[in-house]
Order: sequence, then C-alpha cells, then structure tokens
Amino acid sequence: MYDVYLAKAAIEKADAHSLRMAEKNLEALGLLVGDAFHFEDRQWVLVEDYLTAPNISSPVSVRFTEEALAEIAADISNRKAGKLIVGWCHSHPGYGCFLSLQDLETQQKYFPEEFHIAMVIDPTGCAGNKSLKRIFRLKNGGCHEVSFAVFTEK
Repeated sequence: MYDVYLAKAAIEKADAHSLRMAEKNLEALGLLVGDAFHFEDRQWVLVEDYLTAPNISSPVSVRFTEEALAEIAADISNRKAGKLIVGWCHSHPGYGCFLSLQDLETQQKYFPEEFHIAMVIDPTGCAGNKSLKRIFRLKNGGCHEVSFAVFTEK
C-alpha cells in the first residue's frame, strides 16, 4: 500500500505547468485536490486533480495572488464539491526535489493536518522522460518523504 495515489491526469497537469514555468526559469505552484482515507491504521491520500491560478514567481520562490486563491476556492466549490485540498505542489526547476525551510514553514502553517502532502517537482531533472517528483508529509513533529503511485482512471 502506498501513502499517496496520484491520478495520471493530475500529474500531467502539474508536470505541464511546472515545465512551462521552468522554460521561463520560474517556479510553479498549484493545489492538490482529492480525499484522505484510513485503512488498517494507515492514512493514505488520493489526489484527483491539480488546480492552479496566476502565480507570482521567481527562480527560487512562488506564491498565489490574492485573486488566485479566490479563483481556486470558487473552482473547488463549483466543480469539486465534497473534495478536500489534500496538499500543494510546487517546482524547484534545476534544484532537485526537497523542502526548503520556507517550504517547511508553508507546510506547517497552511497544511498542518497529518494527511496534507507537499509534492515537489523538478521538471528539468528527468528520470527517463518523466520529471523528478518527491512527496512529503508532516508526522510526529517531523517532515518525511512518503511513497506514491500514479494510476490511470478508467
């Protein structure tokens, strides 16, 4: 059993956004939408979609505009009723996949629940034809990398 299951369509959206921004030497940011479940004393996360809106970004930082947050909130309430924001995703083009101190602060402040995840993509560091990805979660006072699998919806 994996800690996180990612819909292929959601990953493709996150990858495409990260690559577009990396071509401008900028970071990308989006939210991960889905659900959280418990099974046999384990919690796992289902990521069904990647949502984004205008980013204010540089080569080493990224954030949403205030208007962007309102836009994403409306999108979730209109099209994703009953779904949760299960985490966030951002890119580190050319720097690898890790959580910086600022990323850890973001996770602790805005995504404090045990099910919340942080996915980091390096669209320039490829494994075969796929961008590098790592997923992290806060647990027991620390931040840990978690396992994930990508699935195709039928």
